[in-house]
Amino acid sequence: MGYAPRLLYRVEGTELDAEAPPVFWFRSPDEAFARIVSLITRDRSLAEALAQASGAESETIGLRLLGSPMVSALLDLFGEGLVRWEGVLGEDGAPLPCTRENVAMLPTWDRLLTAARFACELFEATNRGNGRSGSATKLPGRATNRAGRSRKHTTAR
Repeated sequence: MGYAPRLLYRVEGTELDAEAPPVFWFRSPDEAFARIVSLITRDRSLAEALAQASGAESETIGLRLLGSPMVSALLDLFGEGLVRWEGVLGEDGAPLPCTRENVAMLPTWDRLLTAARFACELFEATNRGNGRSGSATKLPGRATNRAGRSRKHTTAR
């Protein structure tokens, strides 16, 4: 059997205001993810805030993370990891190309929430991929979105 690494992560932007949630495709950016792991290792309360930000309690992200180096790390995770998107529309209603300029124009809050969801997926995939049932970077609980449904994260190979 050959090596089949996980190359892309698919994250639905279900928390964003849209009729049909946009889909963001990410690769795993090592440096930004390592910074997030380091921050959570030093302050476990950030893990809970990250889990909340990725689901139903996303309104509370500002209370625990704003002013924290975690915000910078999450925005870097989004910017460095984003490969493409689907369902992101310009002001004219036409599909918006996924370019550096357009990524920078997305609202910071939307990038932050989506990056938090992506970070949680990276933690889950890391724990699953290493055959661990738990680790120092495991996030607490399974977050849900505003409607109370489980987060929708899938991965592509």
